[in-house]
Amino acid sequence: MSTKRISWMLLVALLGMVYSQQTELRVWGAEKLFELKNFWPQGTRQSQILLDYAIWLNPKVGKYYMEKSVPFNKRGEYAEGMYYLNQAVALQPTHFLGYRGWLKLYLLHDYKGSLQDLTQLDTLTPGFVDYPWGENIYFLLGLNYLQLKQWEQAVTYFTMAARVERKDRGESFVNPFNYLYKSIAFNEQGLHTLALQNLDSMQRIQPKSSELYYFKALVYAKQQRATAESFFQRADSLYRAGYHSWNSYYSLPYPVDSFIIAASRAQLYHQ
Repeated sequence: MSTKRISWMLLVALLGMVYSQQTELRVWGAEKLFELKNFWPQGTRQSQILLDYAIWLNPKVGKYYMEKSVPFNKRGEYAEGMYYLNQAVALQPTHFLGYRGWLKLYLLHDYKGSLQDLTQLDTLTPGFVDYPWGENIYFLLGLNYLQLKQWEQAVTYFTMAARVERKDRGESFVNPFNYLYKSIAFNEQGLHTLALQNLDSMQRIQPKSSELYYFKALVYAKQQRATAESFFQRADSLYRAGYHSWNSYYSLPYPVDSFIIAASRAQLYHQ
C-alpha cells in the first residue's frame, strides 16, 4: 500500500476521532484543516477534500464555503461555485455579500442580482464604506446602474464614489474610471458638455488612457469630425502602446481595442 494512501487513511481515522469529541475540538480540527489546505494549490483535489472535511467538522463557518467556491467560479463553473458561495453568504452576510455582488456584476452579468447584494451590504454596514474585492461599493453600484441604462442613478453613485475617495486620500487617488463611466452616462443623456468635463477630470489623473480618448472621440463624433478623428488616432496609438485596462479573468465593461476604434472611425465617415 502506498505511503499517500496510508496517510489519507490515517487522516480519515483521525477525523473520525475528532468528530466524536466535544465541539471545541471539532472547531479546532476544522481550522487546522483549513490551514493545511494551503500546502496545495487552490482548487486541487487535495485542497478541496480538506475543505470538505473542515465543513464536515464545523459547518457553520462561512469562509470554508467561500474558499470552496472560488476555484469553481474561476473556471466558469458557476452553478457549483454559487452553490457554495450562497451558503457562505447565508452564514456571514456582511463578510461575503460584497464578493457575491462583485462576482454577479463582472462574471455573471446579473446586474439586478448584484444591485440587491451590494445594496443589502451597504444597509448592513451603516457609516462604513465597503470595498468588495478592493473596489468602492458606490463605484460597483454605479456600474450596475450603467449596465441597466439607468443613467441618473449611475451618475449619483459614481459621484458618491469619487467624493469618498477624494475625501479619504485626495483627488489624485480617485479612481479615474469614476469619471469615465459617469461621462458615458451623461453622453447617453445628451449632456455632452458634462460628459467632456468628466473626461477632462479623468485626464488630469490618468492622461495616458486609450479609453479616455476613445470616449472623447465619441462625444465629438456628431459635432466636430476632425477633433473626433484626432482622438480616435490617439486612442489607437495608446492602445497599441499598452495603455488600456484589462483583466485576465473577465471582460471589463465598455472594452476598447483597435478593432472597436477602427469600427467607430469607419462609422464616423458614414454618418
